[in-house]
Amino acid sequence: MNDFHVTIPEEIMLRSLGYPDANPDRIADLLAETAAPEPAKQTSPITHEPSRQTQTTHEPDQQTAAAIRQAIKKTEQTIRPRFISRVLKREELALPGEDIQQHLGKAELVVILAATLGNEIDFAIRQAQQLDMTEAVLLDRAASLAIEEYLDLIENNLRNDYRQEGFYLTTRFSPGYGDLPLETGKRLLDLLDARRKIGLTVNQGGLMTPIKSVSCIMGVGAWNSGSNSTDTDGSATENPGIPPDPCAICQRNKTCALRQKGGYCGRYRKSTSK
Repeated sequence: MNDFHVTIPEEIMLRSLGYPDANPDRIADLLAETAAPEPAKQTSPITHEPSRQTQTTHEPDQQTAAAIRQAIKKTEQTIRPRFISRVLKREELALPGEDIQQHLGKAELVVILAATLGNEIDFAIRQAQQLDMTEAVLLDRAASLAIEEYLDLIENNLRNDYRQEGFYLTTRFSPGYGDLPLETGKRLLDLLDARRKIGLTVNQGGLMTPIKSVSCIMGVGAWNSGSNSTDTDGSATENPGIPPDPCAICQRNKTCALRQKGGYCGRYRKSTSK
């Protein structure tokens, strides 16, 4: 269930925390100037929602840089990623809402998938919330990036497999996106038998346990003859089964910080690579 090694790119972590111009090599030099001290508690200006901070061109100070690097290391050592997937005929999975239908386009099959980082990272975050809120915020952010990295690895592997067989794979679409109800996640987990196979459950409100978990849907269809164009993530740009704008259904697409930088949900790497 887990043949992928998840690493959290330091550059993405730094930029997601409000340091868009921070260079990991420079951070390494900064930490090497003197022995890195223990991360100071409650001294970092990082908040619970770093993406809302005013972006700065300044580098993190030495203590903050050390705390960020330690959070990445601890997260990578703590997570226990697992996933389960299943392929269904599209008619076997009646989905409410228009947005998911638009996203799937002319796909004839659907891949339903659930992934989790495990209970261990949830426990580490809760423990840090009692002892050091700076560490808790950093671990939470690192874990959020880790689950997206994990999903990217799975999705890209599936896309390569389907491409070799002459099929395209849409990008992933999760319950709660657009007008697809959050409660749809419970049905996906039931179809996957996720509770028994990877220990993933969902409550009546649609929230999953472990917390750092995702369920999603992707469409699979045959390439149209003569359509060979692909974008940077391997999706078709001219095939009608692929929506040209993955952000079109989002109510926040006019103000989204990721969109302004050229990326979108699930593709933060793409938005920060420029």
